[in-house]
Amino acid sequence: MDVHEPPFLTGHGETILQNGMTFTDEPSIILDGRWMVRVEDVFVVRDDGGEALSHYSRELMVVA
Repeated sequence: MDVHEPPFLTGHGETILQNGMTFTDEPSIILDGRWMVRVEDVFVVRDDGGEALSHYSRELMVVA
């Protein structure tokens, strides 16, 4: 396995979604040489749409 392996969800992708497939959405903020933060949300494909499996606060906090 690699860090990220197919299938990928992209605007030009051809992946056919099937019930039970799981995917992550991983937006990041990176300040080179200083710090990085990444939020990883996990979703599962359901017959009636997507279901988020991650349920945590979206508030930004500064911890010094």
